[in-house]
Amino acid sequence: KVPAVGTTKPVGRGFYKVTKSDAKNGTVTLVKPRKATEKKFTVPGTVKIDGVTFKVTEISKNAFKNNKKLKSIVIGSNVKSIGSNAFSKASKLSSVTFKGTKIVKVGRNAFKGTSSKMKVTVPKKMKSKTLRALKKNLQKAKISKKATYNKVAKVK
Repeated sequence: KVPAVGTTKPVGRGFYKVTKSDAKNGTVTLVKPRKATEKKFTVPGTVKIDGVTFKVTEISKNAFKNNKKLKSIVIGSNVKSIGSNAFSKASKLSSVTFKGTKIVKVGRNAFKGTSSKMKVTVPKKMKSKTLRALKKNLQKAKISKKATYNKVAKVK
């Protein structure tokens, strides 16, 4: 039985909410981490809930807000949007890695109050045009103006 839309379940290190209930094309949103003390967090590309595999397409608003311990985040290849204030005031957050090559929508103030020494890593396969658009989105979301951007062949 496929979990219904709106069902929130703990999977791995996070809580996920079903946004599209479908055995083949289901999607979920990362609501928040299980522990507020996570230093490193990886948003997976997919998660299994009740035996059904769902794509993780979104990080919800306020997901990591005020998280004082978080230092690095890896954003899975299926994530299309990051909610407003998702990482705001996560003052030690200094490393963001995107695994996907498509553009990611970033909500208001999503990166406000994060480290000024921010490093953003993207796959080498990401087109320059996409990277420029991603930079623009991140800057609108109040990421540090000093943030550095790197393209890497293999994203960890």
